[in-house]
This record gives sequence, C-alpha cells and structure tokens, in this order.
Amino acid sequence: MRKTMFIAVMLASALLTTGCAAEALTGVVVEQAAQGNAGQAAVPVDAMVKAKEQLEAKAYTERVTAEHITMMAGQEWKITGGGWTAGAAVTVELTSAGGTPVGAPVHAVADAKGRIDTAITPPEGTVTGPYTLVAVDPADGSGPHTAPVNIFSK
Repeated sequence: MRKTMFIAVMLASALLTTGCAAEALTGVVVEQAAQGNAGQAAVPVDAMVKAKEQLEAKAYTERVTAEHITMMAGQEWKITGGGWTAGAAVTVELTSAGGTPVGAPVHAVADAKGRIDTAITPPEGTVTGPYTLVAVDPADGSGPHTAPVNIFSK
C-alpha cells in the first residue's frame, strides 16, 4: 500500500509540474481506493495512459505551443498545436523580439483532427533572450498565431 501511495504522489507531482490540473490526481486517488486492502486493482488501472492523454490534450489546446518554454540554442524543440483545418500546410517560424526570423521556418501538415506536430531547432549561437513562435497557414491566411519562448545560448 505504501508503494502504491508513493507512486501516486510521484505521478501527481509530475502532473502538477507539467501544468496538468488536479483532476488527474483525483482520478489516481479514486483508483487507489478501488484497489482495496490486498493492493490488487478491482478493475484494470492504467494511470500512466490517462496522464499521457491529459498531456496530449493540453498540447493541442493552443494553435502553436512549445514542448518547453525555455530551450538551449542548437537543440531540437518539439512544437505542437491544434485548431487548424485538416490538411492545412502550417508554417512555424522562430522570431526575435523585433520580429526578425531566426533560423529556417519549419512546415507541418495538420492531421484529420487539425493538429500539428513538428520540431524546430534554434541555430547555435542564437543570442539568449525572449523569442516568439509564429504559426500561419498561408493558404487560408489563418494566423499569425504566436507563443512566447526563451532561448539560452551556450
């Protein structure tokens, strides 16, 4: 029972640090209670699948968002977004505070649910500071949609 509670606390901590709301913890606690005294699940329990689903749902709530708000120059950065037209050819670009493009833009095609998944790599030597991800669909003029990010240089 202690091991299960430890796992529940660790999972809750991970969920809260990634921005997931407390409902994930509530589900874990309810499922923990369903396990009973023997520590055996009364019904199949897969809290990790539920946590993954919640993180994925959060990743697609904005038109464009970065996996992490802060990243090192030269490292690949996962970019996701939702709300696009299915099949839309979305261009994502990193820009400086003054709006100057930094590095090459990346392109993503929205899936049947209007979601994009791509990656962008800020060039080595990019100056430390605040930047903006800018996403547009040139075909229908949708955008620009933006997300603030921070880059650190070595």
